Amino acid sequence: MLPNCSGTGCDVRIGVLRLAVEPIDVRGYTGRLLARVAQVFGTAQSHHAYLFANARHTRIKLLIHDGLGVWCAARRSPLAAATKS
Repeated sequence: MLPNCSGTGCDVRIGVLRLAVEPIDVRGYTGRLLARVAQVFGTAQSHHAYLFANARHTRIKLLIHDGLGVWCAARRSPLAAATKS
């Protein structure tokens, strides 16, 4: 299924969201997270999303397999800079 790219936006359908229960170093590249998905689930499934967080819960990455490839979204907590010593 192709993403719905009508108008100015592009929608990606997510059928299943899987949350990682163990922290992982999310500073690295997407390939490391895909390797973790393959290790746990065998392969990345179409229209599945995989959410990873680091040990301090200050960074997250979301991998989405849309049937054609992988999308990666990253977010750093705005509180991370305030709590950094």
